[in-house]
Amino acid sequence: VEFRPAVPVFDGDRITLQMHRVCQPAFSAALAAHVEAAYESDADKNRICTVIPLPNFDVDWMEVTIANMTNQYNWSRDKELRAWITNCRLDGFGAIVRDADKNDAGKQEILTRLRDNAFMAVANLQKLRAEIA
Repeated sequence: VEFRPAVPVFDGDRITLQMHRVCQPAFSAALAAHVEAAYESDADKNRICTVIPLPNFDVDWMEVTIANMTNQYNWSRDKELRAWITNCRLDGFGAIVRDADKNDAGKQEILTRLRDNAFMAVANLQKLRAEIA
């Protein structure tokens, strides 16, 4: 994959497909198509379709993870978008969460820990990234 700098996904009549979930091109394209059909302004569309940089070096996992987790959080705050993602067959992680057995205390505990620690994880990754830079 050729490295190119991120540009706004929605720019008037132009749509530039890029990643919105780490290394998930099919989901990212489907998300952009849904957002194009469901939202009015380019500003709203670009807010939802924040670009995740493609990893190129070993330390890029930090930037990619921060961007991925930030997108996931932002998407979770939009009820209609959250419903679309939950039902999107291209979103493997959403299906895992959605279909996790509600009676399986171990699985539910893991999901709760992931949700409850997401902000701290992003903060720690940002701190680590700053120390390495």
